[in-house]
Amino acid sequence: MTQKFKILPTPKFKNKFFNKKSINNQIAEMLEKILNEETRNGWEFVDIKTILVPKKKSFFNSSGEEKVSLLIFKKNKNSLTSTSELKVTNDKFPSLGPATKD
Repeated sequence: MTQKFKILPTPKFKNKFFNKKSINNQIAEMLEKILNEETRNGWEFVDIKTILVPKKKSFFNSSGEEKVSLLIFKKNKNSLTSTSELKVTNDKFPSLGPATKD
């Protein structure tokens, strides 16, 4: 069996001062909407990973790292036609460590 993967970055969360809901509830609702939408489209949730991505130095900002959270979904397919799709023989996923500069 072959599998197809989809990786989505979590949306940026903007905290509003006068919002009645707590930040934790807002984040949970946001993730729930994404998971429900992807499930309706046939995707199965696998995991959420947080990685460190290096930021380039610019005129106003110094170089550093930024945390990015990614939602990982998979879909079982009997046949894949695109060469950009991954073929996986087992469910052992590699750990996504911090990004490094090469």
